[in-house]
Order: sequence, then C-alpha cells, then structure tokens
Amino acid sequence: MRQIIPFFLAFSLVFSVTAQAAPAVDAAGAATLKKQIDDELQWRVDMAKIFGQGLVTGGKTEVTPKNGFYEAALPHISLLGDKQSKLVIGKVTLNIAPGEAGAWLVQQVTLPLTATLYDAKSATQATIAIGKQRITATWLPDQGLYPKVDAQLENLIIRGIGKDAPTVKAAMLKSLINLKDNGNGTWSGPADFGAGGITIDMPGQNPLSVSLDKVNSHNVYDRLDVSQPLKTRQAAQESLKAGLPKTDEEKRAFVARLLTQNPVNAEGISSTL
Repeated sequence: MRQIIPFFLAFSLVFSVTAQAAPAVDAAGAATLKKQIDDELQWRVDMAKIFGQGLVTGGKTEVTPKNGFYEAALPHISLLGDKQSKLVIGKVTLNIAPGEAGAWLVQQVTLPLTATLYDAKSATQATIAIGKQRITATWLPDQGLYPKVDAQLENLIIRGIGKDAPTVKAAMLKSLINLKDNGNGTWSGPADFGAGGITIDMPGQNPLSVSLDKVNSHNVYDRLDVSQPLKTRQAAQESLKAGLPKTDEEKRAFVARLLTQNPVNAEGISSTL
C-alpha cells in the first residue's frame, strides 16, 4: 500500500482566475495549446524512461475549441512506480481558457473516478475510488510553473486486494497554492496541503484500525526563483532530441547534470504542520 502514496501525491500535482482581454478561442489557439500540453507530457514521459518511474501515456492529445474555452482530452495516463508497479489512471480531461501574457486558466480538471494499481506481473494490488473532485489552476508553460492550484478530492477510498489487505479512506484531501508574481522573476506566497477524516483498517489475525482527524501542512515561499530549473529543463529537452541516454553510464551522467544544474532558489521558505 505504501506504493500508492507517491501516486496520490502526483494527483495533487494537478491545475483559476478570471481572464481579461484574453486571446480568442479558435483553431490556432487549440494547436498552440496542444503543442504545449504535448511538450509538458513528453518531458515527463522521457524522465520516466530514464528514471524508471513516472508518467506513461498512450494515444494522442485532443484539443477542441468551445465557447470561451478549450476542451483538452489527454492521452491515456499511467504512472510507473517502484518494483515495476503501475497505476493505471485512464483519460483525464481539462477545460482550459486563455489568460493574459501566455497564461492558461485551467477551469476544470476531471480525473477518472477509479484507478487500479498493478504489480510487475500485472496482478491487481489495489483499487482507488474518488467520490467528488474539484481541481482548478493557472499554468504558465513558458515558465514551467503552476502559480495557482485549488484542488480537493473527497471520499477517497483505497482498497487493497486480498483477504488481509488494508483499506485506506480519506474524507478530504486538498492542495492550495497561491503564488504572486513579484515582477522581478520571483514568486511569493503560500503552498498548503491538508487531509481530513483518514482511517486505515488492517484485517487479519490481529486486526488494527487507525484514524486521524486532520493533518495540515502550511508552507510559505518568499521570492521563489524557478528560472534555473526551467533553463536546465530546456537544455535537457534540447539534448534529448538526439535520443534518450541508453546505457546506465549515460543515464547517470544525465541525472547528475539535472541534479547539479537544477537548483530552486528562494530567499526564504517557512513550513508549519
């Protein structure tokens, strides 16, 4: 069951503000948005191939102009975990409106209501069910940044498969990020995570039940500078056009460059639980 935790955190990493004088919604805008989504997905897919964990996609992105927004259907999504486990999520859809200065206002993200975790032999290990969801965000593709995220999942149930497999329930999980542009290339503001109504039931000869009323993490960033990670990512993407590193030595060298050239700088970061 511990394999599910990083997968769920990946959910939390998903994407509103009102647009003023935004660009028109048309076929050209749909093509631009599709390319930016594909670039974002491809970067993560390439990283999964190098690291052995992360995003796997199947199919194509489809972006359709609607009345004032674009409907984007992502490819089939899965996440590779440790020990060759795989969380199969399915199709994710987004309603995205154009904002100012190249921003995209993600007005709605719809995750599949169920997902399944498989082991390396494709045996089902657990199922995940979501009761309700609300996910919005602001995406700045030219900066590789999601400065605003408001995400909440309700009535989440993770059921292990097997006679003595545990069941984890959460009445609510939420993530709230609200970074503001300081005008000098840095960002400041809170990034919070919270969970409530958590229960863990473990059957068996010695059954155990654990409950947690709520837990919250409050983080505040002061003058967060993400320019260097963006430059490193852009350089890495350019180098990957020649092909992915194949040997273990090439992979280690690639990862070392990312780690040494990828600092996220901030004047201050404060955290409270």
